Amino acid sequence: MTARKAPGRRTPDGEPGGDVPVSPGTAPRGRHIGWVNRIGLWTLFWRDLLRDLEIWKVTIAAPALQAVLFALIFELALGDASLTMAGLDFAAFLVPGLVAFAVLERGFESTAYMMVYDKLEGMITDVIGAPLTAAEMAVGFGLMAAVSAVITGIATWLALLPFLAAPPAAPGLLLLFAFGGGLMMGLVGLVGGLWADKWDHISAVQSFVVIPLVYMSGVFFSLDRLPDGLRAAAALNPVYYVIDGMRYGISGSAEADPGTGFAVMAATVAALWCLCWRLLASGYKLKP
Repeated sequence: MTARKAPGRRTPDGEPGGDVPVSPGTAPRGRHIGWVNRIGLWTLFWRDLLRDLEIWKVTIAAPALQAVLFALIFELALGDASLTMAGLDFAAFLVPGLVAFAVLERGFESTAYMMVYDKLEGMITDVIGAPLTAAEMAVGFGLMAAVSAVITGIATWLALLPFLAAPPAAPGLLLLFAFGGGLMMGLVGLVGGLWADKWDHISAVQSFVVIPLVYMSGVFFSLDRLPDGLRAAAALNPVYYVIDGMRYGISGSAEADPGTGFAVMAATVAALWCLCWRLLASGYKLKP
């Protein structure tokens, strides 16, 4: 009879690593993972989500406060002026855009900042050394971003309730587009975080790519207000369909067909997931 070390046991003097008897010729058996490492995937998702929730003042409260400030500024600027946008009272048009902006921005930041931080601090080895495939990592990061974005979106919507005249017209579609938009921008953030070597890089991506794409996609105005050339370009932006879909979920009114918007969003998520999978599988800017 031989023995092997068992990490979960202790020796009589309290030290870890007590011996466990093993029959001669018997090798230790590993745990069968199967097609999907469910425990590892759940651990990755929950670890990063808790990191987001732990700093809730930055990830949840700050976007909600920012949205309220935007709403107040527009209300003060307009005063008693009667303004409509895309057939809606301007407040009814603006609030869904502010909620969508909070969702999209949180989706991007959750993965982008996490990836850059982990790379700079050397903590990324905890992930790439885990028994997870590149596909599982892409799913875990994306789902974490989507859930974090939805939580932030709900908090923002609650903060904006004084500016709303009615409950959501289609809550199911609202959650669907919020989840899909958070997932989409989470994958964009993952690509940006993998590419970035320092904080300045990811800040540049957010300032010069993400924010202009979101702001010019119907957060504050209808695409009908744009010149023909810019309107056609904006209609090719998948972010526009997320914002328009969330506006439909809250107000019941949309410029584009929600079914078309969902198809564009789903196709974009699939393409981004494939890109993330290939980058993670190749170890792009991850391996020393």
